[in-house]
Amino acid sequence: MGYGSSFAPPRGWASAILQNKNIQIHMEGTIKNLVSDKKFGFIAVEGRTKDLFFHMNSMNGDNKEQMFNELAVGDKVSFDEADSPKGPNAINVAKM
Repeated sequence: MGYGSSFAPPRGWASAILQNKNIQIHMEGTIKNLVSDKKFGFIAVEGRTKDLFFHMNSMNGDNKEQMFNELAVGDKVSFDEADSPKGPNAINVAKM
């Protein structure tokens, strides 16, 4: 791609690279559990035995709290996966 292209990396990409994280982009899963009072949840991914943690702050958009509050168990979501000190987690989470 040359100058003037409209390519923009996904949100969180630069900070993940700077922190030497591995990222898998554009994955899909299902909300398995939500802990509303603590603003986090878990995403089940087909073919994996371990669910991915996500926090409200990892929602992809401007009104993260509203987006989190609109999620329900069973909702399909898209997300990117990044490594963290506690293991893999979902970032850039968006309801499909």
